[in-house]
Amino acid sequence: MERWKLMSYDHPRGRKGLLDEISIILREECVISVIANPYMEAAQKFSTMLSHIRDSSLIVRALRSSFFDCNSLFILFNAYNATVQFAEYVVKKLKSLGIGIIKTLVVDSALSLSALLPLLSEELVLTPWSTLGTIDPYIFVSHVMPKEAMAVKESIDQAIASVPKDGGGKGQVIYALAVSGSLYEYVLSEKHIRYLERLLNDYVRDRVAEPKFNELMNRMLNNIDVHDQPLSAKEINDLVNYSKIVEDRQLLNMIERYYNSAINYLNKSGKALLIETSLVTYDITPPNTNPLGY
Repeated sequence: MERWKLMSYDHPRGRKGLLDEISIILREECVISVIANPYMEAAQKFSTMLSHIRDSSLIVRALRSSFFDCNSLFILFNAYNATVQFAEYVVKKLKSLGIGIIKTLVVDSALSLSALLPLLSEELVLTPWSTLGTIDPYIFVSHVMPKEAMAVKESIDQAIASVPKDGGGKGQVIYALAVSGSLYEYVLSEKHIRYLERLLNDYVRDRVAEPKFNELMNRMLNNIDVHDQPLSAKEINDLVNYSKIVEDRQLLNMIERYYNSAINYLNKSGKALLIETSLVTYDITPPNTNPLGY
């Protein structure tokens, strides 16, 4: 353990040394971190959103550069949002590489759509302070601020339901919605919500008891009143059969040290996202520039 004292944890080598140590404690040969910058999220910049095209490709590149073969992959994960397709896209990419088991540890937070990756993994690992969800999708229309799909759907459903059944009022409302662009937003919201329902049914339903799956769906997606209330580690552990909370103090200490070092690096360098193994580092510079790998 003395060698850790000689390293600066703000330097990539120090972080990579910590990843090595975490890998040894976990007895996992393939460990990768995907860490988003919380300071940019706090500034309401959407540069921390995980992209299914860009970031899944970087994850694959990091794996191919670092490991000869991975039957099991352990992901240290901390993120605040993602594109709707990110989680399934990453899982399918990893499975195509022959990775049979994906274990995702939520270091601190996996909020909004980024919570899908832990849920779709074979094993969901939590620190005692982890928070997860909710998976309410956003829709992006032109340069307008993103809107919550569930809120868009609910408001338009209410508008249509309020029209008397007799007469042509419903057609007039739908026409008005189409002209204003609200109907397009509604259709897009419906599309995202149905996709997420299908995803959870395909990946989660058979692994969770029916009452708990229904509660998970309600808490994570369907109940708009709790969309600003992510679930705690204990709540997730109670609902999800394939989850567990880390109790090993040495491992928790190493994870926290790595996470603090990664966040310090992201903040000081102005980066939005870090994808890293013990051999390679890729980071994303906001808002739309190319990633730097070294």
